[in-house]
Amino acid sequence: MATLESPTTAPSAREQHPREMLQNPAPRPTRRLQLLVWLALCAIWGSTWLAIKLGLQDLPPLTFAGIRFATATLLLGVIVVARSFHLPTGRQDWTLLLYTGFLSITVNYALVFWGEQYISSGLAALLSATVPLFGLPLAHRYLTSEPLTSRKLGGVLLGLAGIGVVFSGELGASGS
Repeated sequence: MATLESPTTAPSAREQHPREMLQNPAPRPTRRLQLLVWLALCAIWGSTWLAIKLGLQDLPPLTFAGIRFATATLLLGVIVVARSFHLPTGRQDWTLLLYTGFLSITVNYALVFWGEQYISSGLAALLSATVPLFGLPLAHRYLTSEPLTSRKLGGVLLGLAGIGVVFSGELGASGS
Protein backbone atom coordinates (compact mmCIF):
# COMPACT_ATOMS: atom_id res chain seq x y z
CA MET A 1 0.00 0.00 0.00
CA ALA A 2 1.48 3.32 -1.06
CA THR A 3 1.75 6.19 1.38
CA LEU A 4 2.08 9.88 0.70
CA GLU A 5 5.39 11.50 1.51
CA SER A 6 5.88 15.14 2.28
CA PRO A 7 8.16 17.16 0.00
CA THR A 8 11.77 17.16 1.13
CA THR A 9 11.88 20.97 1.10
CA ALA A 10 9.06 21.39 3.63
CA PRO A 11 10.06 21.63 7.30
CA SER A 12 9.03 18.76 9.53
CA ALA A 13 5.91 19.09 11.67
CA ARG A 14 8.16 19.56 14.70
CA GLU A 15 9.76 22.66 13.21
CA GLN A 16 6.55 24.28 11.98
CA HIS A 17 4.51 26.89 13.78
CA PRO A 18 0.89 25.72 14.39
CA ARG A 19 -0.41 28.08 11.68
CA GLU A 20 2.08 26.63 9.19
CA MET A 21 1.01 23.11 10.15
CA LEU A 22 -2.53 23.94 9.03
CA GLN A 23 -1.22 25.19 5.70
CA ASN A 24 1.22 22.29 5.20
CA PRO A 25 -0.44 19.26 6.79
CA ALA A 26 1.47 16.06 7.37
CA PRO A 27 0.94 13.19 4.93
CA ARG A 28 -2.31 11.30 5.38
CA PRO A 29 -1.85 8.08 7.39
CA THR A 30 -2.71 4.77 5.79
CA ARG A 31 -6.19 3.28 6.16
CA ARG A 32 -4.78 0.51 8.34
CA LEU A 33 -3.18 2.99 10.74
CA GLN A 34 -6.38 5.03 10.85
CA LEU A 35 -8.35 1.90 11.78
CA LEU A 36 -5.85 0.88 14.46
CA VAL A 37 -5.89 4.36 16.02
CA TRP A 38 -9.69 4.44 15.92
CA LEU A 39 -9.92 1.01 17.60
CA ALA A 40 -7.39 2.05 20.26
CA LEU A 41 -9.32 5.24 21.01
CA CYS A 42 -12.59 3.30 21.24
CA ALA A 43 -11.02 0.85 23.68
CA ILE A 44 -9.41 3.56 25.80
CA TRP A 45 -12.32 6.02 25.89
CA GLY A 46 -14.93 3.27 26.05
CA SER A 47 -13.35 1.73 29.12
CA THR A 48 -12.77 5.02 30.96
CA TRP A 49 -16.00 4.94 32.95
CA LEU A 50 -15.60 1.30 34.01
CA ALA A 51 -11.93 1.91 34.93
CA ILE A 52 -12.95 4.86 37.11
CA LYS A 53 -15.64 2.77 38.81
CA LEU A 54 -13.16 -0.05 39.49
CA GLY A 55 -10.42 2.31 40.71
CA LEU A 56 -12.79 3.97 43.15
CA GLN A 57 -13.08 0.66 45.01
CA ASP A 58 -9.51 1.13 46.27
CA LEU A 59 -8.72 4.85 46.13
CA PRO A 60 -10.48 8.08 47.05
CA PRO A 61 -11.74 9.98 43.96
CA LEU A 62 -9.31 12.91 43.96
CA THR A 63 -6.30 10.71 44.72
CA PHE A 64 -7.24 8.36 41.88
CA ALA A 65 -7.83 11.25 39.46
CA GLY A 66 -4.53 12.85 40.51
CA ILE A 67 -2.58 9.63 39.91
CA ARG A 68 -4.27 9.15 36.53
CA PHE A 69 -3.51 12.64 35.28
CA ALA A 70 0.00 12.78 36.75
CA THR A 71 0.78 9.58 34.84
CA ALA A 72 -0.73 11.04 31.65
CA THR A 73 1.25 14.26 32.12
CA LEU A 74 4.51 12.34 32.47
CA LEU A 75 3.74 10.24 29.39
CA LEU A 76 2.86 13.29 27.30
CA GLY A 77 5.94 15.10 28.60
CA VAL A 78 8.15 12.26 27.38
CA ILE A 79 6.44 12.42 23.96
CA VAL A 80 6.92 16.21 23.76
CA VAL A 81 10.63 15.89 24.56
CA ALA A 82 11.20 12.84 22.34
CA ARG A 83 9.47 14.45 19.34
CA SER A 84 10.99 17.90 20.02
CA PHE A 85 7.64 19.66 19.98
CA HIS A 86 7.80 23.39 20.63
CA LEU A 87 5.67 24.58 23.52
CA PRO A 88 4.00 28.00 23.50
CA THR A 89 6.19 30.82 24.75
CA GLY A 90 3.72 33.67 25.18
CA ARG A 91 2.12 34.53 28.50
CA GLN A 92 -1.29 34.86 26.83
CA ASP A 93 -1.01 31.34 25.36
CA TRP A 94 -0.09 29.84 28.73
CA THR A 95 -2.88 31.73 30.49
CA LEU A 96 -5.41 30.34 28.02
CA LEU A 97 -3.98 26.82 28.32
CA LEU A 98 -4.03 26.91 32.13
CA TYR A 99 -7.55 28.34 32.29
CA THR A 100 -8.89 25.85 29.75
CA GLY A 101 -7.06 22.94 31.36
CA PHE A 102 -8.30 23.88 34.80
CA LEU A 103 -11.94 24.04 33.73
CA SER A 104 -12.08 21.24 31.18
CA ILE A 105 -9.77 18.76 32.89
CA THR A 106 -9.27 19.52 36.59
CA VAL A 107 -12.77 20.61 37.56
CA ASN A 108 -14.53 18.33 35.08
CA TYR A 109 -12.73 15.13 36.03
CA ALA A 110 -12.67 15.89 39.75
CA LEU A 111 -16.46 16.05 39.57
CA VAL A 112 -16.66 12.94 37.37
CA PHE A 113 -14.49 10.88 39.73
CA TRP A 114 -16.41 12.14 42.76
CA GLY A 115 -19.81 11.64 41.15
CA GLU A 116 -19.12 8.14 39.94
CA GLN A 117 -19.09 6.99 43.57
CA TYR A 118 -22.86 7.54 43.53
CA ILE A 119 -23.95 6.63 39.97
CA SER A 120 -23.33 3.74 37.59
CA SER A 121 -20.50 3.88 35.07
CA GLY A 122 -23.10 3.69 32.26
CA LEU A 123 -24.92 6.77 33.52
CA ALA A 124 -21.57 8.57 33.88
CA ALA A 125 -20.77 7.69 30.25
CA LEU A 126 -24.16 8.94 29.06
CA LEU A 127 -23.86 12.20 31.02
CA SER A 128 -20.38 12.75 29.64
CA ALA A 129 -21.65 12.13 26.12
CA THR A 130 -23.90 15.20 26.48
CA VAL A 131 -20.85 17.52 26.47
CA PRO A 132 -20.89 18.00 22.66
CA LEU A 133 -24.59 18.85 22.87
CA PHE A 134 -23.71 21.80 25.11
CA GLY A 135 -20.63 22.65 23.07
CA LEU A 136 -22.50 23.01 19.78
CA PRO A 137 -24.35 26.24 20.60
CA LEU A 138 -21.28 27.70 22.31
CA ALA A 139 -19.09 26.95 19.30
CA HIS A 140 -21.74 28.41 17.00
CA ARG A 141 -21.83 31.60 19.04
CA TYR A 142 -18.12 32.14 19.62
CA LEU A 143 -16.38 30.43 16.68
CA THR A 144 -17.38 31.80 13.30
CA SER A 145 -15.84 28.78 11.57
CA GLU A 146 -18.16 26.41 13.48
CA PRO A 147 -21.75 27.12 12.42
CA LEU A 148 -24.47 24.94 13.92
CA THR A 149 -25.71 22.65 11.17
CA SER A 150 -28.35 19.95 11.10
CA ARG A 151 -25.61 17.45 10.25
CA LYS A 152 -23.60 18.33 13.38
CA LEU A 153 -26.70 18.26 15.59
CA GLY A 154 -27.77 14.95 14.07
CA GLY A 155 -24.32 13.48 14.65
CA VAL A 156 -24.30 14.51 18.30
CA LEU A 157 -27.82 13.17 18.87
CA LEU A 158 -26.98 9.91 17.08
CA GLY A 159 -23.86 9.52 19.23
CA LEU A 160 -25.85 10.22 22.39
CA ALA A 161 -28.47 7.66 21.36
CA GLY A 162 -25.70 5.13 20.66
CA ILE A 163 -24.21 5.61 24.13
CA GLY A 164 -27.71 5.22 25.56
CA VAL A 165 -28.19 1.93 23.73
CA VAL A 166 -24.76 0.55 24.65
CA PHE A 167 -25.21 1.39 28.34
CA SER A 168 -28.99 0.88 28.55
CA GLY A 169 -28.58 -1.83 31.17
CA GLU A 170 -26.53 0.46 33.41
CA LEU A 171 -28.46 3.72 33.34
CA GLY A 172 -29.74 3.49 36.90
CA ALA A 173 -28.43 5.91 39.50
CA SER A 174 -26.98 3.06 41.55
CA GLY A 175 -23.45 3.66 42.69
CA SER A 176 -22.52 -0.01 42.54
